[in-house]
Amino acid sequence: MGIFVALRGMLGDSKVAKALMGFGAPRPKPAIHVDRVGFGLALDPAEPDRITPAVSWAEVQRVVAFKRDLFAVDLVCLQIEFGDDRAWEVNEEMAGWGELLDSMPSVLPGCMTKDEILDRVVQPPMATNETVVYERSSA
Repeated sequence: MGIFVALRGMLGDSKVAKALMGFGAPRPKPAIHVDRVGFGLALDPAEPDRITPAVSWAEVQRVVAFKRDLFAVDLVCLQIEFGDDRAWEVNEEMAGWGELLDSMPSVLPGCMTKDEILDRVVQPPMATNETVVYERSSA
């Protein structure tokens, strides 16, 4: 039992208990949805119909892999850049991460494979290891 659940139980229906209602509750993690046309993000995987907004593979100009140092662990991330100065950041904690990495080489010609990306980014630990894994040619 989590500390917030225990506190809510001890405090009954008080205003303090009501203020603690959201604490300690599991939060949904965003999910990546991939298909042959493009990909999108669902902020709540329980509502896959609410993908925010889907992007076609043709819009992807550049993909950069890197790690964020989260003190005790590293988080592998991708920054996906589009032609209109927009970028999305996704990470390995998101549902659909593996499918995204697996599909990129087949829909983004010249993109590194999943194994190539992870080999370049994972080691050494606690280093950013920024790597351009795909860049659309200007021709």
